[in-house]
Amino acid sequence: MHKHVQDASLRTACTLGKDAGHASPHKRCPRLPLLAAATACLLSACHLGPREKTVRLADLEHAPPAVLARPQRVGISDPEALRELCSPLGPRLGLLQVRSVADWNRLARIAPALGRCPDLRCGIVIGLACWAGTPLDGRWSIHIAAVRVHDGAGLLQAEFQGGTFQPDGTAVLETAYVPGLAAVLAAEVNGTTFCPE
Repeated sequence: MHKHVQDASLRTACTLGKDAGHASPHKRCPRLPLLAAATACLLSACHLGPREKTVRLADLEHAPPAVLARPQRVGISDPEALRELCSPLGPRLGLLQVRSVADWNRLARIAPALGRCPDLRCGIVIGLACWAGTPLDGRWSIHIAAVRVHDGAGLLQAEFQGGTFQPDGTAVLETAYVPGLAAVLAAEVNGTTFCPE
């Protein structure tokens, strides 16, 4: 099953300075084409054959928030290994999506404190990663506020606490298991919506 999200107000990571050769951090894409995101099957009923669906951003924004287990917060000792698992949401933030046991095992090698793998047959683990460094005020810099799910597609709503950070290369990760979710197609951080690549 393939899902698409369509809305001209979405920003891709490239518009946020992921690559200096792309658009500037403040320039919006004039019109984004359909973004194809291959998703894992949500339920066995999804195996009826390949289909494509279009999910409007408005459908995601108006979907009820999923019931999340208490998010887990971990520090990461290998920030570059974490980057390899994430889709960038700009230079300091990344979106993690764990859909398989193999994905979980890769994550568990760099974040063993997360414990056992949840049941990925009925949902996925999502995470928000931050490479800003250690905040001087000691607060946790990221928070998953909600995940809205519509027909297996999700909108992650999160908060990033700005402030002053030590440039020590520290990375942190907040994760949550989301039942009924096959893929996050959009992420809203502090009111700005991004379309992960």
